[in-house]
Formats: sequence, C-alpha cells, structure tokens
Amino acid sequence: MDFRAHEIAEDGTESVQPSRIRFRSQDQIRSMLIEAGLVVEDVFGGFRSEPVGRGVGALVVIAQRP
Repeated sequence: MDFRAHEIAEDGTESVQPSRIRFRSQDQIRSMLIEAGLVVEDVFGGFRSEPVGRGVGALVVIAQRP
C-alpha cells in the first residue's frame, strides 16, 4: 500500500513523505528471517506478549543470530 504522510511544522512549512507498507503473513516473515540466517525465538500478537490471532494489531517477532 502506498500513501503520503503530510506534516505541517510550527513555522507553517508543509512536508509530504511518500511511504509504502507491505503486509506479510507470519509464515512469510518467518521464512524471510530464516533465509537471512536468523533463528525465530518467539512470535507475539502485540507488544504485551499477546497470542497471535485473527485481528491482532501487530505481529512482534523475536529473532536472533544463531
């Protein structure tokens, strides 16, 4: 998904920053991390260690080098 973030500074100057978000499944993220040589330690559905489930707001992955 492509979008633009508009920001107006205190002095009235406006800046526009184009951004792109790519949504990935848990399996896709896990595969990319493994391909990069990392070991996936844990996966959570939020920053408070919530379980992964449908409709979660975030996917938090704990990975490290072996």
